[in-house]
Amino acid sequence: MDFSRIFPKKDISNGFTLIELLVIVGVVSTLMFIASATFMNIMRGSVKTEIVKEVKQNGDYAINVLERMIRNASDVSSGCIGLATESLTIITSDSETVTFSCIQANDTGRIASASATTTNYLTNDDVSLGLPCPGSLSFVCTAPVDSPKVVAVSFTLSQAESNADQHEQASVNFKTTVSLRNQ
Repeated sequence: MDFSRIFPKKDISNGFTLIELLVIVGVVSTLMFIASATFMNIMRGSVKTEIVKEVKQNGDYAINVLERMIRNASDVSSGCIGLATESLTIITSDSETVTFSCIQANDTGRIASASATTTNYLTNDDVSLGLPCPGSLSFVCTAPVDSPKVVAVSFTLSQAESNADQHEQASVNFKTTVSLRNQ
């Protein structure tokens, strides 16, 4: 019996069938989607890390300057004793008056120190205390009996761009308590 008539040889070509091509395209598409989603998450995390670093560096610098100036002050204004205020006036060891407060500059709230001769910003334009300035920076002074005055400082910094993606927003709280050394 001649089986070649019943089962003729198929013409085998060197190509792929439509089903094979569809499977390959589906697998490659899935792998590309996963790879692009992973890449986007890595990039988003990198941007968030940079924003948090910028906010933290500005806040740490402001806290360090505030701590050093308050610690070395000869006195603080009596207006902050026992209640929260939005500004703090200190008398330096050189009898100069310096006031720390929030100043609105370039649509951002910035921490600044102002003396009779200069105004210095302790934060840059990339971060903000939030607007309006009143209420975003707080000083509370206490005057314990037979102890130096104590000043509590608190503020929250965030990135200045309000139109940033929700995943890229950063906000950091800063708090410290400082005792005056020169009383």
